[in-house]
Amino acid sequence: MNKEKLFNILKTILKAVPMIAVVLFALFILRRRDNITVDSVLGYAPESPLLAVAFIIVLYIIKSISVFFPLIVIKITAGVIFPLHVALIVNCIGIMISFVIPYCIGRRSKKDLPTVLSKKHPKLAEIIVPNKNRQFFMCFILRSIYFLPSDIVSMFLGALKIPAHKYLLGGLLGSLPSTITCTLIGANIDNTSSPVLWISAGLTLFFSLISYIIYNIYRKKKHSD
Repeated sequence: MNKEKLFNILKTILKAVPMIAVVLFALFILRRRDNITVDSVLGYAPESPLLAVAFIIVLYIIKSISVFFPLIVIKITAGVIFPLHVALIVNCIGIMISFVIPYCIGRRSKKDLPTVLSKKHPKLAEIIVPNKNRQFFMCFILRSIYFLPSDIVSMFLGALKIPAHKYLLGGLLGSLPSTITCTLIGANIDNTSSPVLWISAGLTLFFSLISYIIYNIYRKKKHSD
């Protein structure tokens, strides 16, 4: 084997190392998915601020390829680890990354993927199919409805070839209320007497209720058409 071939092999291996590490870490986390809490995740967080940022981003990457990892846990954990303004930035970056990976998978998928996903996830299709021509609004509303699986939503919208700028901006704005309140919960979680903690928790529940109402309005509208 000549030096050029050996160099190319080593180069390929080095490029694959980060993804292999993420996959192994994902498998490690998923084996413990029944015990995924803020406290358990904090137990793995490194003390170095830069490594802690990388740790949170990796968790968002894992979330983007797995339906098992609760997004709310990552948001709150970031609020615990970092100062509030840093936590908000890290969470927003992480959310964007968690949106992009399954979206790209969907865009590069076979043409029949929307049909397959519609059959597997009829609740999601009830919102997406009637609103395909209102792309920005659809991306916004789907992220406002918290109980829909984030990675499946991203893959579905990618398969429909929704323009990236509408997808990302609409999705970020739709997820922003939850991101802010969850980050605030994390930032105040050690101070149970803090009004910010209880107001944030109340707003999180309020937004969840609103998302449920919005979803049911869409369902009733669809069935009445």
